Amino acid sequence: MKLELTEKPKKVKEVMVEMTKEELSHQYKHSLEHFGAEVQAPGFRKGKAPLDVVKQKVDKSKVDGHVLNHIYPEIMKKVIEEHKISPIMHPRMKLDHLSQKEGFKAIITFVERPDIGLPEYKKIASKSQEEVKKNKSEGSKIITAKNIEDAKKKAAEGVKEANEKIKDAANANELTEDQKILSSIYEKLIEDVKIELADIMVEEETTRLIQNFLSYLSRLGINAQDYLKQQNTTIERVREDYKQQAIKNLKLEFILGEISKKENIKVESQEIEDVIKNVPGEDQKKFLSQPEQKIYIESTLLKNKVANKLVEWAKGERVYKN
Repeated sequence: MKLELTEKPKKVKEVMVEMTKEELSHQYKHSLEHFGAEVQAPGFRKGKAPLDVVKQKVDKSKVDGHVLNHIYPEIMKKVIEEHKISPIMHPRMKLDHLSQKEGFKAIITFVERPDIGLPEYKKIASKSQEEVKKNKSEGSKIITAKNIEDAKKKAAEGVKEANEKIKDAANANELTEDQKILSSIYEKLIEDVKIELADIMVEEETTRLIQNFLSYLSRLGINAQDYLKQQNTTIERVREDYKQQAIKNLKLEFILGEISKKENIKVESQEIEDVIKNVPGEDQKKFLSQPEQKIYIESTLLKNKVANKLVEWAKGERVYKN
């Protein structure tokens, strides 16, 4: 296996991977044997046809896909170990070719954790309460995502009324004092942080937000095209709006993670187990006990702890509660 690393800006690493047809011969033999077990060919019992006959009977793309599924973990392990890569998202692979005659060639793109220049978060927190009071005196309104979601849920009767309800919710100043303080802190942290986000990371988060939005419209029975027409906008404009939100989401995620490291804020395993224990229903408990779900719970608890600390620095006497 040949590996060639190229360093890109914004903590992106591209690795060209090549394998010869000789290196893949065993995998192709194994793949044909796998599919051959179900092949029926004239003159042969089921599963007993020679591999050259099986090759003619089985779709090439299925064989190639089976081979790729088997070599991919080996490739990833070798690349990560040899080049000491620590990816923070699923790598992307651009396949050049894969066949029994040509072998394998692809470029795999990895994104590592970006360098983060944290602003003076304690100073920002300490000034946030004063900023919230100033905004309140000026009559500013803070949008609460919960109110907007509630409005959307009640908007199944049509796009026009949905828009009116969302607008009313956005103008409602119903956030608690602690939530306003935290919102003010987050805005300033995002504005002042020094960080370069990889384009593909932003693209992935943008796509996730748009898919969630479109799925939500679908559940409400609202046609996406009708919604866009009513808003006098296009999916391209919507995507640009969500891109800006994606950038904010990612920046905040990294900021809170970096603060947790600097302040040695941690989540104990027992805290995760307590969350799972307090969830009603055995099926839900079993679901949340999966490793990937525990990671999500840990991440959520950690962000809440950092939020608590930020508001504690802002107020001095009281800790932010959800």
